[in-house]
Amino acid sequence: MNEGAEGTLRQHILEAIHQRVRWRLNPGELVGSTKPRCRRRQPRPVVTPGL
Repeated sequence: MNEGAEGTLRQHILEAIHQRVRWRLNPGELVGSTKPRCRRRQPRPVVTPGL
């Protein structure tokens, strides 16, 4: 895997972790939110090659 792809993958993983942490700390924020959701909500399996 080249460096760029690895960095992008790492960024996606970090974003997913931050999203989960935010949701866990503030579940009411997402439930009561009326903002349009532009991000996909389905949790997808994170595949990390090389681990």
